[in-house]
Amino acid sequence: MKKSLLLIMLLCGITLGVFAQKTQETPVGVSVLDEQPQFKGGMPALQVFVSKNIKLPQEARNNHVNGEVVVHFIIEKDGTISNVSVGKGIGYGCDEEAVRVVKKMPKWIAGKKNKEAVRVKYMLPISFQTGE
Repeated sequence: MKKSLLLIMLLCGITLGVFAQKTQETPVGVSVLDEQPQFKGGMPALQVFVSKNIKLPQEARNNHVNGEVVVHFIIEKDGTISNVSVGKGIGYGCDEEAVRVVKKMPKWIAGKKNKEAVRVKYMLPISFQTGE
């Protein structure tokens, strides 16, 4: 029962983290986009993807770590993800877990400028909550 409650609290924390902060997109070498990149299915689908794939690391659980990892990455012209890195981390295995999940993402719908796909920098906050 305690494990189920912890999992529910973790998923709620992740859900809130994905929606709590607006993600930021910055075109690589482009001043303004005509169309922002999108996770297929939009933010609700991104939320579901993250919550289904993220796992609270045992080290974070043992140390009652709560916090947010901000992951930076590039959405390429073909929608693939590259250059994944941690912009703000909290340690205890959470940084690596957030990077793992972002690298696992399916292709996005690329951002566009003048009707052509462009590379776009993206930032995604992911919350980790131990429920304590």
